[in-house]
Amino acid sequence: MVVVDKKRIISIAVIAAVVLAGIIGLIAALTGGSSSQTLAPQATGRLLPVYRVEEPNKRIALTFDAAWGQEYVQQILDTLDQYKVKCTFFMVGYWVDNYPDLARMIVSRGHEIGNHSTNHLHMRELTREQMEADIAGMNEKMIQVTGKKPALFRCPFGEYNDLLLRVAQEQGLVAVQWSVDGKDWDGKKAEEITKRVTQAQPGDIVLLHLNSQEVAKALPDILDRLSADG
Repeated sequence: MVVVDKKRIISIAVIAAVVLAGIIGLIAALTGGSSSQTLAPQATGRLLPVYRVEEPNKRIALTFDAAWGQEYVQQILDTLDQYKVKCTFFMVGYWVDNYPDLARMIVSRGHEIGNHSTNHLHMRELTREQMEADIAGMNEKMIQVTGKKPALFRCPFGEYNDLLLRVAQEQGLVAVQWSVDGKDWDGKKAEEITKRVTQAQPGDIVLLHLNSQEVAKALPDILDRLSADG
């Protein structure tokens, strides 16, 4: 199911493109080359992260959250290489601590990285100081492990408030959510994941999880169908 109602949609006049299977170009197009984000308020005044972009061409973004395990990571990365697809990987600090070689491998294979927090907490419940420490700590960890500073931030559990988005912005990060959820985290099997993802429309940002057996099974079919659909 593609969720777009009342979400932040960025005009193609502002964003040049979302590259197939990655969010490359999103930061520069949003910010004119800087790392700061212009947050968009709803009619209610609440701030919103990026959920999707307005894209006239058949291009979407595939993203993976990396928060647990490593059994299927190599298989997923090999499949992406086979199809010459680059994605965005939002990593959690303790996952990077456990699998630093995999974090470096993701970067070495040309994929983007994003900050998914240090500890994957319910960050709306934290103080400003705790938010700052968590996000900054993950930025520093990624620099130390991979040599790259993330430019993107994904809120744990998809939960956020204005304060969290402002803290991420202050630390040079663009907050990015998703408009299509494969729901592998909810126990969906490969066939259902494939069905959900391949319903994506141009400009959608797709959420998957990295160490999922069902995602590993579904990925070749997903990429075959997306490619066949242009």
